[in-house]
Amino acid sequence: MGKIAQGIVWVNVYGIYQNITFQLMTKIYKLKSRLKIRDNYKTKTVRAGEMVRELKEWDFKK
Repeated sequence: MGKIAQGIVWVNVYGIYQNITFQLMTKIYKLKSRLKIRDNYKTKTVRAGEMVRELKEWDFKK
């Protein structure tokens, strides 16, 4: 915990239903220094925002 393995971090979205926590979605976040030429850099905040918008498209509600 608290360690970046190979410069790759996961951004996760969790849901809670009746005191049960479950993972809804996972996306990879790569450090800028780890990107390949064809990769597009996005911050963790931008990734998380994309995930929230995608969940809204799936009709998830808070």
